Amino acid sequence: MKQNLPPKWDVTEKEKLMSCRVFEMYRHHCIHPDKREGDFYVIESVDWVNVVPITPQGELVVVNQYRYGSQSLSWEIPGGLIDPGENAMNAGLRELREETGFTEKSAQVIGECYPNPAILTNKCTFLIAEGVEKTVEQKFDEHEDIRVDLVPWKEIDSFVLKNGLFHSLTINAIYFAKQYFKKLH
Repeated sequence: MKQNLPPKWDVTEKEKLMSCRVFEMYRHHCIHPDKREGDFYVIESVDWVNVVPITPQGELVVVNQYRYGSQSLSWEIPGGLIDPGENAMNAGLRELREETGFTEKSAQVIGECYPNPAILTNKCTFLIAEGVEKTVEQKFDEHEDIRVDLVPWKEIDSFVLKNGLFHSLTINAIYFAKQYFKKLH
């Protein structure tokens, strides 16, 4: 692929517009090298992590919870915000325990993405946790109410297409997990 990249814009002014529990919103005034200027609105959030938990029987552990943005129930994999001072691996395994009660035999990073680089500053890291088993009780955050289910990995494509799995980061994580499994075989 030929690299014909556009130049970067310079941020000349940054104004915080709003501070919320999990993000802050800013107005960035930017200038292009050709002297065009514009205001752009950016949401700064801490990084996220999502975990693809696989049981010894080859099942994916999924969670279902109400999502306030879409105002719907959502099938997803465990995940959440990375707390200050925490790395993605520790945060992901913590979220796995808290949301599902499952713990892992082994885990590793399998990929990462920027959820929406047009307006978001954060990154999402994807982990695969293998040999997961239910070993502890779920421990929800104040506003969580999560149900757990198991999906045979061999049925994951059908599950995504037929069961309303529409969370883009879960779909991205499944893609990375499929690539991980292809390398193993």
